[in-house]
Amino acid sequence: MKVGRERWSVWLALTAGVIVVGSWWWLDHVPQPITQPTSAVGINSEPIPEFTYTNQDGEAFGFSQLKGKVWIANIVFSRCPDVGSPMTANLTRIQEQLKEEGAEVELVSFSVDPLHDTPQVLKQYGNNLRADFSNWNFLTHDEPTVMHRFLQTSFQAPVEVTSLAGEEPLTIDHSTRLYVMDPTGRVITSYDGLQPDMDAIVRDVMALGGADGLMAKKQ
Repeated sequence: MKVGRERWSVWLALTAGVIVVGSWWWLDHVPQPITQPTSAVGINSEPIPEFTYTNQDGEAFGFSQLKGKVWIANIVFSRCPDVGSPMTANLTRIQEQLKEEGAEVELVSFSVDPLHDTPQVLKQYGNNLRADFSNWNFLTHDEPTVMHRFLQTSFQAPVEVTSLAGEEPLTIDHSTRLYVMDPTGRVITSYDGLQPDMDAIVRDVMALGGADGLMAKKQ
């Protein structure tokens, strides 16, 4: 009986050793999930990189035109077969609601298909969705990789072309979030662009300074 107990103890010790060594190997060799920094979004976040792209009128537009203003950003492309148009239509309704509240806010849509989405194409796209261009800029660029890298860096929003070359409809996976930006260019929060809480977005915009324009008009 004593010998049996000793063998059992040795077996348990060996098993525990195998588990410990295996755990060490797992941690060293298996990629672990990447945790986004907690400051990526919110009041402690950093301003996004400065940028200058081309809008629907063929004019340069970028960070310098947005400094000191509250703005809302989203990511689109005119050939999107599914989520793009509903999301942008929702932003049109948000634009109308903000206008009714007298809020001072800019809207910016970044195209992830910039070679196709020329200024003329984006102008037509915005017109089709009843966008008011007085405070809404649709932006394109002549280098897709530059735009994609900017969106990844600024919004932690990866862009991936998932359809084959020449395949229609073109499929590009992209974020469907609406990003609320403060006057310094920080991403304060974001909302589901397909089912946005419009009242909450209006409150955020007004709280960040969008109400300043309303106050100025009253004076």
